[in-house]
Formats: sequence, structure tokens, C-alpha cells
Amino acid sequence: MIDAKRHVPLGSRAWDSAAAQTAIDDIVEDAHARLDEARFWPAHPQDEGAEDGDTSLYMGAAGVIWALDHLARTRATPQRHNLVSLRHRLVEAARQQRASPGDYGLHGSLHFDDFPALLASMRLLPETATADAIH
Repeated sequence: MIDAKRHVPLGSRAWDSAAAQTAIDDIVEDAHARLDEARFWPAHPQDEGAEDGDTSLYMGAAGVIWALDHLARTRATPQRHNLVSLRHRLVEAARQQRASPGDYGLHGSLHFDDFPALLASMRLLPETATADAIH
């Protein structure tokens, strides 16, 4: 089930909150640096079959946006980038991906289809139209 080559082996290092904070900040900074507002983020090379611009919660833009917003809201990172401008494009792109022939998005769920895009959009900026679409 787990391919050991795809994971960093566990070590016995002592907890270092400063190192953890630096790692979180580096990850957030890297995510923002790689953002393309038209195509979102590139696929991770180890996510076999994933394409750049994926909108899903599981391995795409909805999940990245949700995570970045959560880290900012909980003050887990001092970096505050405005992601609100992505919300309409995210939903539009998710609906386009859903319409692709043979796409798993035709079987929408919490992880795929336009539902996670709508949830991420609602989290960024609550609007009646988004709430109606979720409903």
C-alpha cells in the first residue's frame, strides 16, 4: 500500500518549532510563487495521471486554496495573500473539467467535480449565489 521510495523515512529528531514554522512558511511561499491565475498549480510529479490545473480538493486547486486559506486564518503562517480573485475561475474551471469526456468528475463528490471548488469559493468570500449552487 505504501511505496517507501515515495516517502521520507521517519527519523528521531527532537521537535523544533522554529524549524517547523520555517518549513510551513517555505511551503506557503512556494505555493504562492507557483500559482498561475489561469491554470492554478502544476501537478505534483508523483501524482500519476494528474494534469496541471486540476481543480479537485484531493490533488488540485480547491485543496491548495483551502489549505492556504486555513493556514492564514489560523495564523499558522504570517503570509497573507489574497486568493479571493481565484474563486470564480476555480468554479468555472472545475465545471469545464467535469464536462470532459471520461473524466471522473462526472461522478462528483467531496473531492472532485465543482462541489469542492464551490466550498473553497464560499470559504474565501461567502455569497448567496455560491451558497445556492452548493445547496
